[in-house]
Amino acid sequence: NTPYKFGKYCLDIDVLNNALDEIFCEEADIFILDEIGKMEFCSDKFRENIYAFLERKSNIIASLHRDFVKEFKKYGKIYYLTPDNRDIVFEGIKKEILSAYSL
Repeated sequence: NTPYKFGKYCLDIDVLNNALDEIFCEEADIFILDEIGKMEFCSDKFRENIYAFLERKSNIIASLHRDFVKEFKKYGKIYYLTPDNRDIVFEGIKKEILSAYSL
């Protein structure tokens, strides 16, 4: 029972907020976030954490709802995925990661 409904999905805001402390405190060379979208932005805590996280971390790969592209473009490169280009984009991102770490 929640007011946060997105099609067939429902959001328990308390569960999301409780999970955020663990999600945003990890240390790693590369962070992968799936996804930054409308549902996640129902949480003020998520919104605060994601902006702080983007400001202090440099190696982030995130899927992003199209409504947020303009707002998040300043943080780095944007790839537009389609069913036709997803394999090509994947290979490009993989190449960038391997190159950055000389692998």
